Amino acid sequence: VSQIGFHAQETFAGHTFRWSEPQAAVRIKGRPGRVLVRIDSPALRAPLSEIGTQFYLDGVRMSPDAVVVGRDGYVLCLELPSSGEAILAWAC
Repeated sequence: VSQIGFHAQETFAGHTFRWSEPQAAVRIKGRPGRVLVRIDSPALRAPLSEIGTQFYLDGVRMSPDAVVVGRDGYVLCLELPSSGEAILAWAC
């Protein structure tokens, strides 16, 4: 399973997206070490800074210092293990 907690793709107000459940996760693969990941998230429900999303990498809560909350998305600074694979999860 590469993802869990997502609805089918849809379009609203010119944005194509998938809603996630309040808890969702994706398997990511990249080069080992520090990587930046951007998650586009149009603020359709509320401003992202007010939602209080918490991110987890392989079950460990990410430091708020590793998460930049923007107007229309998040930028995460991840430390991927030597395999380059990890589970990125969130709760909002």
